[in-house]
Amino acid sequence: MKTDDLLRRTLAERADHVEPASDAYARLAGRVTEARARRRPWWRSPHVLWLAAAGGAAAAVIMIGALVFDDPSTTREVATTPDPTPAPSPGTTPQPTATDDDTAASAPTPGEITEPSAVVPPEGVVWPGAGQPLEGWPATPEAAAQEFVRFLGGWDLPVGSVTNVDPVEQLADVVLQSIGEDGQPFGEAARVRVAGGFDEGGVQRWGVRWLRSDRIQVDDWFFAGPRGGPQQFQPKGRAQAFEGTIDVTLVDPGGTVVAQGFATAGGTELQEILGGPMVLEHPGGPGYAVIADLGGLGVAPTALTVVAVEIPAATENPPELDPAQCSARQLDPPEPDPTLPTAVEVTRQAIAAAAIACDYEALAALTNPSLFTYSFGGGGDPAGFWREGERRGSEVLRFMVETLKLGWSLDDSAGTALYSWPEVFSKAWSEVTEAERDALRPLYDDNDFAQWDAFEGFFGWRHLVDAQGTWMAFVAGD
Repeated sequence: MKTDDLLRRTLAERADHVEPASDAYARLAGRVTEARARRRPWWRSPHVLWLAAAGGAAAAVIMIGALVFDDPSTTREVATTPDPTPAPSPGTTPQPTATDDDTAASAPTPGEITEPSAVVPPEGVVWPGAGQPLEGWPATPEAAAQEFVRFLGGWDLPVGSVTNVDPVEQLADVVLQSIGEDGQPFGEAARVRVAGGFDEGGVQRWGVRWLRSDRIQVDDWFFAGPRGGPQQFQPKGRAQAFEGTIDVTLVDPGGTVVAQGFATAGGTELQEILGGPMVLEHPGGPGYAVIADLGGLGVAPTALTVVAVEIPAATENPPELDPAQCSARQLDPPEPDPTLPTAVEVTRQAIAAAAIACDYEALAALTNPSLFTYSFGGGGDPAGFWREGERRGSEVLRFMVETLKLGWSLDDSAGTALYSWPEVFSKAWSEVTEAERDALRPLYDDNDFAQWDAFEGFFGWRHLVDAQGTWMAFVAGD
């Protein structure tokens, strides 16, 4: 039995273990890998030649012909009983690997096994990042999978199982489980493909090739936006998540979150992913897109997919906002509404007038910093937020004015009367009439409506003003 066959049989018997149980076993795997690299091309393998010869003999009986084959005795084989040779110690120089080009000068004699050549990270690994020495990689497949998700989101996910994919090529799959609010593991969050190699000290190391869940299937990515500013970052694919909402995060190679937001998909079955976060100002380069279903738990993802992406670069000096191009400058103010309380109507008209004048300071003066909500991801500077939105081309001031022209609703269920625009914000999406939908169409496109249909609720721009005329919020999102 050839060494390669012996190793495969041994590994099959140890199928429930990925990492070799002893240094000797690790050295054997390394030697066989190197010996395989020194073999001749597959078409000159003795096994292939033997099969070809057998086929030729059968054909000769039928066709009364003969095929001539090369002598297979010239093909090198790995000895079945190699002498155990110590693995190289850290800091020593491994022996060079023989190739087809230098076979004549360095062909091994029968029974000779050379030590592994210079260490090369496994192909296809996306983490740990390039430049990190192989010695720093995790020493087990379980650790590689768990450290990767901890690096991406700080989650601690238990291992459900480890399966050998190809023991000789050192590939394995690690199943990570979810954790409930009771701290107990359940279900399956993701499957992680890991690839292994040996460092200069002969220690096996593992890196991550990919991480994905069957419930979040990402095919591609879409980047679009004005040059010099943040760009829309959107996953393409299908997903199923709790209430149809998935969290999308963009992480740079150092683990810093570059952008964060959410997208919608199917709640009970796989449906198209719609939406995504805005990429912040970034110099560009490699990164990781993390798509997770966090609904219903808030502890760890119940489904998780990670894709390696190239973050697009923004220019170093983004264009300044041209006041003449303010999106609300040419708009008409809303018609007076005598059905509203006087204090509410005064605030409504004041907001519209300041927005049409593109006066950010006047808009900020209408807010109460301790009460006002303008973003779910930041606070303290609504004027700066709106100015930046205009510079990006999101036309935030136009939405500010035009939303106040839509119908309004009153909600006093919490003991505090709140007037909201548009009125569909306070309704179940299934109860929104076709006329109310049509009123929104000048401001929103089909993609927005598709997201609301999937989410079963409106989460576009809305105003909230209390009965005393205090401007409580102008915000979008869920």
